[in-house]
Amino acid sequence: VVFMFIFLWVRATFPRYRYDQIMRLGWKVFVPITIFWVLVAAVISVFGLVTRGS
Repeated sequence: VVFMFIFLWVRATFPRYRYDQIMRLGWKVFVPITIFWVLVAAVISVFGLVTRGS
């Protein structure tokens, strides 16, 4: 019952996205964020800014 309530609440609260809107969001937002995050991870890995283990 709780799951059904949460599911219906989220579905009624947020707008429904069309397929083209989701694709635009992916290409214009998520892909650049992912590329940036991969570059940050590469810099951290190359320069050893994080120590692993104890």
